[in-house]
Amino acid sequence: MGMHGGMAPRPGRGASAGRLRMRRPAAPSPSTLDATHHNPGSPMPRALIHTMLRVLDEQRSLAFYEALGFSETGRSRVGGDTATIIFMALPGDGDRLELTLNDGRTEPYELGEAYGHIALSVDDIDAELAQLAAKGISPERPPYASRPGGSVICFITDPDGYRIELVEMR
Repeated sequence: MGMHGGMAPRPGRGASAGRLRMRRPAAPSPSTLDATHHNPGSPMPRALIHTMLRVLDEQRSLAFYEALGFSETGRSRVGGDTATIIFMALPGDGDRLELTLNDGRTEPYELGEAYGHIALSVDDIDAELAQLAAKGISPERPPYASRPGGSVICFITDPDGYRIELVEMR
């Protein structure tokens, strides 16, 4: 049910691979900011720049998010050298997803009642689901209209149990 299947880990992708580097998340351009919601100089956030998820298995998580079209854009050791953060981005977008691997963690994280989901837009939900199925990823249930005449959506689940909503805008 919405699982990630038997995805094989990719060799050479751990912190030991010697690829520690970090790139700051891209700031949105002023043209992407809606002036009706932001007064320049006011002490308000300008944009949501990334979402962080704590993950247990680096290889499975990277394979899952790469199947969705994300690519790794940077990584760094943080927290007094107790964790690795990996930034990922979709083509043409900034580093919007941060995966955090805490050293020594062996038990799955509690997701809690407050977390909902991350939403990703897709051009063709059926084509996207066919590509994901070939990689062992299936939706929780078939796509459905969110409301009459509305967007078509469905949910998939990553290796750590986080829900990802796929949205085909109509």
